[in-house]
Amino acid sequence: MPDDRICGLNAVTALFARRPDSLVRLFYDDAHKIAAGPLCAEMARMHRPYRLLPDDEMVRAGLGPKTGRRMGHMSVSGPDGTLAAFEGLGVRRRVLLHINNSNPILLEDSPERAAVNAAGWEVAWDGMEVLV
Repeated sequence: MPDDRICGLNAVTALFARRPDSLVRLFYDDAHKIAAGPLCAEMARMHRPYRLLPDDEMVRAGLGPKTGRRMGHMSVSGPDGTLAAFEGLGVRRRVLLHINNSNPILLEDSPERAAVNAAGWEVAWDGMEVLV
């Protein structure tokens, strides 16, 4: 089963219910982020990767016609993402907030977090206070 790709919320949920250990990784789009929440929690418990797909990944993978931008979202990375949008503006302190709880930038040891930090950004945490 490691090479099988299961698509669709009902199929993935059924697989989670019957054989959660057989899941290697989970990808989902913004339209399914609420439904994916419990699945992401289980993936985190098993120390397995899960993430919201980049803007064009659903289209590139042939899984759907809509990009993240078309659904009203801005990616963190990429040429039109948040990091690029602030590059060169001279903003002294940049803090990413309003982050989906399954975003890998929340994991301090993830490559995504390393890229954010290397770009000079901080990632907000619960209870963080910023004085202006």
